Amino acid sequence: MAERFNTKERRKELLKAINEWRSIRKVKDVISNEFMEDGKGVIHVNAEELYNPMSVGNFRQLNSDIFDYIEYAANLLPSMMPLRITFHGVKEEDRENVPYLFKLHYELDMQDLFWDKRTTGIKMLYMTLIGVMFVVLALALTFAGKGDLFREIFGIFGSYCLCEAAGCYFVERRQINRDLLEAARFQTAELVFEDGKDDDRQC
Repeated sequence: MAERFNTKERRKELLKAINEWRSIRKVKDVISNEFMEDGKGVIHVNAEELYNPMSVGNFRQLNSDIFDYIEYAANLLPSMMPLRITFHGVKEEDRENVPYLFKLHYELDMQDLFWDKRTTGIKMLYMTLIGVMFVVLALALTFAGKGDLFREIFGIFGSYCLCEAAGCYFVERRQINRDLLEAARFQTAELVFEDGKDDDRQC
């Protein structure tokens, strides 16, 4: 008969491992020792597969895996920390083109985010105006003592519109502003090129 799995004992083992790790290597120490140089967060990228294989000519783009990896590695660092991105294995003839394509990627992202922010602002304005109008109508019907059904409908619809406007301001615009800061962080990153791989220093 198989031995029964002891959940409590396993939990104690895991908690002990967590406490030992916390006492030996704190996150701040790991970041400063392994991911920082000269006050900047450093990300090492193996860029042997540099371009998107589907892109050609004037529409050539960097491999999307590069951006995915850089954004993943940047999540390990404080959000306001300046970045230095070191590309390994980039040919000499590509070293002038890479910074342009890299920054262009995030400039286009920022343009999309500005458009989303403008659209969200317009939506927030209209929902606020419509919500206030229906709430005022509901209050007017309440004071007049008429139209109980319409008063309820106007009140519910007005409250819904105001809630949507609040959601646009506190949730959507906040997320867009966070994404803008993140895109600007990558767009202003320092790009460095080194020959060959550097497996020992890759994040």
